[in-house]
Amino acid sequence: MASLRDRLNIYKHKKEDREDTPRPSPAGFGAEKINEGEAALWRIASTYDLSGPAERLGILSTSDIAAFARHNGMGPGVGFDDLLFVDLETTSLSTAAGSYAFLFGVGTARGKDLFIEQYFMSDYAEEAEILRKLAPLFQKRTAVTYNGKSFDIPLLKTRYRINRVPGFPVDKKTIDLLHPTRAIFKSIYENCALGTIEQNVLGLEREKDIPSWLIPEVYFSYQKHGETARMGPVIEHHRQDIATLALLILFLNRLYEQIESRRFDALHRQSIVNIARGLYRRDPALFIDMARFLGDDMFHERRIFKRFGAAMKRLGRRDEVLALWKKDGSVYSLEELAKHSEHIDKDFRSALMHCEAAMAMLESGLIAQNGKLQDADTIAAQIRRFEARMARLRRRM
Repeated sequence: MASLRDRLNIYKHKKEDREDTPRPSPAGFGAEKINEGEAALWRIASTYDLSGPAERLGILSTSDIAAFARHNGMGPGVGFDDLLFVDLETTSLSTAAGSYAFLFGVGTARGKDLFIEQYFMSDYAEEAEILRKLAPLFQKRTAVTYNGKSFDIPLLKTRYRINRVPGFPVDKKTIDLLHPTRAIFKSIYENCALGTIEQNVLGLEREKDIPSWLIPEVYFSYQKHGETARMGPVIEHHRQDIATLALLILFLNRLYEQIESRRFDALHRQSIVNIARGLYRRDPALFIDMARFLGDDMFHERRIFKRFGAAMKRLGRRDEVLALWKKDGSVYSLEELAKHSEHIDKDFRSALMHCEAAMAMLESGLIAQNGKLQDADTIAAQIRRFEARMARLRRRM
C-alpha cells in the first residue's frame, strides 16, 4: 500500500512538468470524437447490462424505486428511468477552483440496460464544451452520486461558474447514496467507501482495478508525457463506479421493500438497529415492529429502547412497555415507572420506591445494570433530578 507521501506527490506540479507535450489521440484508449457545435468532444459510450447482477442480488424490478423514495424524502413521481447517475474523476480531492474533472461520467436507464457516457477532457480548453453538453441532462433528470453532496456537486457548481456556462440547476435536489448507505451499514464494515460496499454488499469483484488515489497521476502523465497505457483501466474503473451507483440504488430499494413487508429476518442485525434509529418519526408503526423484532437486544440500544417506550405510551399500550421497564431496571426505566405510578396510578409510595431504587444505582456510579461507570457530572445531574422528584412525592404523600 502506498504511503500518504506517495499519494500526495502525484499532485505536485513543477514548472518543467507543465511544458507542452504532444499527446496521442484519446482514440487510442477507446474514445470517439463527436462534434458538438463548433467543438469536438471525446466520448466513450457503452452499455452495462443490469439484469445479470440484479437477478443475482434478488432485485425483481429495474424500474421501480418507490420504497427508496419513501424512506429518503423523494417525491413519489421519481422513477429509476428519471435518474442520472453521475461520477467524476478529478485532478485532486479538493472542490476548489484549481481542481478539474478530467473525466465526466453519466449513466441513464434504457430498459434493463444502463447507457453510460464518459467525456474525456484531453485538453483543459475542452471543459466548457463538456459542461454545455451535460447541462440539459442535469436539468431533465435527478442526479445520483456517492458522496456527491460534499464533492461532485460542489465541484460541478464551481466548474460551471468558472467557465460561465449557464444551465446547471444549482438548487435542484440530488440523491447522495452515501447517506442512506451509511445509515444502514454503519458499524458492519470497516468503512462505507463505495468500493467496500460494492464488494461486501453487492458482491462485485473488480479484476486488475486501478486504485482511486492513483488516477490523478495517470491523467498528469497523459498531459505531461502523452502516456496512455494506464488510461484504459481508468476508463473501466470510472465506468464501473457509474454502474455500481445504479445497482446500489436498486439494492437499497429492495432492502426498504423488505423492511416495509416486515421481512426483518432477511437483514443483518446491526442494519435493523441502524434503520430503526431513523424510523421513529418517519414511520412509528414500522419502528415499533422493528424494535420488537430486536427482542432483548433492544435493552442494549438505549435510544431505540427509550423511543420504543415513548411510542408505546403514545399508542396507549402501557402494559407492554411497563413490563419492559421492569425487566430493564435502568435509571431511565425506574424514572418512567415512577412517573407512571405518580401520574397514572396515583400511587405515590410506589413512585417513591422506584426513585429510591434509582438513587441507589446512581450512588454506585451507574445508570443501567451491568453498565459502565458514569462520570461524576452525569451522576450529579441525575441525582439532583431524582431528589427534586422525591421531595415532591413526599409532599404529596
